[in-house]
Amino acid sequence: MNTLQKLRSVTLGLCLGLGLSTSALAAPPAPHVEAPKVAQPVVRPAPKVVANHAEAAKEIGHGVMVATGSAMPANMMPAMREHALGRQGRTNVFYMPTFASEENFKEGVTDKWHPNLLFVSKPNREAASLAAQGQGRATLHRASLFELAQKLEKDELPIDTVVVRVSPPDAEGNVSLGTSSDLTMLAVQSVLRRGGKVIAEVNPNVPHARGNRIPYASLSHVVHGNEMLAEAIQLVPQATEQSIAQNVIKLIPVNVKHTVQVGIGDSLAGIGDALANHPIDIWSEMAPPGLLKLVNAPNSKVGQAVFSFMHADNASYKAAGANPRVTLQPSLIVNDPALIAQKPNMVAINTGLEVDLFGNVNAERDGNKVISAPGGQPDFMKGASMAQTGRAIMALRSTAKGNTSTIVIGLKGPTTTPKDNVDHVVTEWGATAKLRGLSDGQRAYQMITVAHPLFRGELADTAKKRGLITEGQAYALKASVFHAIRTAPVETREVLANAALEKNLLSNDEHTEIVVEILVPKIPGKK
Repeated sequence: MNTLQKLRSVTLGLCLGLGLSTSALAAPPAPHVEAPKVAQPVVRPAPKVVANHAEAAKEIGHGVMVATGSAMPANMMPAMREHALGRQGRTNVFYMPTFASEENFKEGVTDKWHPNLLFVSKPNREAASLAAQGQGRATLHRASLFELAQKLEKDELPIDTVVVRVSPPDAEGNVSLGTSSDLTMLAVQSVLRRGGKVIAEVNPNVPHARGNRIPYASLSHVVHGNEMLAEAIQLVPQATEQSIAQNVIKLIPVNVKHTVQVGIGDSLAGIGDALANHPIDIWSEMAPPGLLKLVNAPNSKVGQAVFSFMHADNASYKAAGANPRVTLQPSLIVNDPALIAQKPNMVAINTGLEVDLFGNVNAERDGNKVISAPGGQPDFMKGASMAQTGRAIMALRSTAKGNTSTIVIGLKGPTTTPKDNVDHVVTEWGATAKLRGLSDGQRAYQMITVAHPLFRGELADTAKKRGLITEGQAYALKASVFHAIRTAPVETREVLANAALEKNLLSNDEHTEIVVEILVPKIPGKK
């Protein structure tokens, strides 16, 4: 008996004892309550179907978000540009990684068809570099994707139109944004909240992916197309990329299931193949060819794969769209460092242009030349370093074009990822010990151990002069050159040995020993 029942029982007893009618205990009449009103569905007019891309282009506003990568309707870009150049006022165009032609970023075009770069791609690197020098060819939005996602959620970017390529509607009346969700989905939501336009090319080659579907009725204008989607260049991993991948994989035990992210960059081309025997889940901003090959494989060991956009080829897009394990989510979810940190055994694998002796990473600029943008790297490196059992891995070639070291004394560009969010640095020459918790001197020593052998001497000398390492450590680092070259791929050994001898990193005897071993290979089993 609960408290209310006990109270009524006691009151009933008192009433009977006093000769009162029990009708006094009857419940009061229920107050009149209006029947709840059933919410009426929002009735949207059917999208207006236009005859061609030129007609669709005339509907854009003055703040246009172009969908990411392959989700951009390429056939509409020239018509939009020409329409903007022929009317009054400036049109701000917002780009993520893009296949848009260089024509969109040329002088004389960008005054009225003005690029707002949320990321930097090959077609707009020149415009981005000039903008970084204050020459106004573009507007750079230097922020991580999670920070940009938050701006879109708050309607802080002046976007009134989204132009995107979508799948045909399904039986429930929904279309998929296909290869994109990232900032594209957030821009769609922002525009719809504010009464803007979503102009879509409906294309049967767009995969009907999961997680990035919107009602067909939410589109304002539709044009039909059947062009194949743009494809990313697929780099075949060579010896350097394969060595980098193998050194990364040594940091990921095969007997424990991990959650993996892989960033954009040629240095990471071998990671997908190297993970083939690892039981993993994927939580990654980008789906490059290697990861899509991994998740679409017949005997894949991938559990669930969550991406924000796909950057591969049409066959991979189609397979991923039919794969129930693949979901595309917006950057507000995928790039949230707090959510990343909650993933079991989170491993973030990214690359950069250069890393200094303390582990700070520049992934954006080579001096005044803008190569890329922060993208999702800061989000994932931070999230993985926050995770209790996470690893934040920076993997890169030990040399850049022009044969310069990527392990440097000081960065030539901004810090994309700070040293506190880098656990390991990996090159084709090896992987550092875990950097978290090490002193500056210990970090410097570890960094030089994975530098290219031909640059270890000068890096060690500079670190010694600055008091970061001891004379004994400097000697050990220089002595490591002999072993590194001796165990390098045989086709590179003689060239390396000759260069090391010229730099006084090898003695004559050491040089001779390496060359003789090349000419007279060891017989297996013989000492």
